[in-house]
Amino acid sequence: MEVAESGSRSIEIRWVGVNDPSLAALIDRLDAELQTIYPAEAIFGLDLEAAHQGGEVVFAAAYDGDRPVGCGALRPLGEPGMLELKRFYVDPAYRGRGVASGILRFLEDHARREGYSIVRLETGELLEEAVRLYRKFGYTPIDRYGPYVHCEESYCMQKRL
Repeated sequence: MEVAESGSRSIEIRWVGVNDPSLAALIDRLDAELQTIYPAEAIFGLDLEAAHQGGEVVFAAAYDGDRPVGCGALRPLGEPGMLELKRFYVDPAYRGRGVASGILRFLEDHARREGYSIVRLETGELLEEAVRLYRKFGYTPIDRYGPYVHCEESYCMQKRL
């Protein structure tokens, strides 16, 4: 259990299962927001059923009391020591209050404990708040990789832990 501060209240960050209804609600909100910014072919989700069956993807969610307010996931990329940050989202009402930083720290700490040395991610340059957050945490731009190679909207970053 980890805690991020959000104003005068504490935000609890904890591991959740892929079938957790709170996680599904957060991902639905993420997808809805992305659909207002990008065309469908530029939105790279995560097959939750495959994630559930594979068991390698881990999900964390942030809660303000019982209210889910943010989430993120890590999945191995198939290269030794490398993970990808996926489905990272914070409710707009909670942005700028340390929730995203708390989730990112929580996930990075897990990656380190598990022996990973590199975290990659794909975002979009239009998601300026996200890009600023990642830069603040030491992520730097890299060439588009994997499924993002031919997507002009994709902006990829990486951090060595």
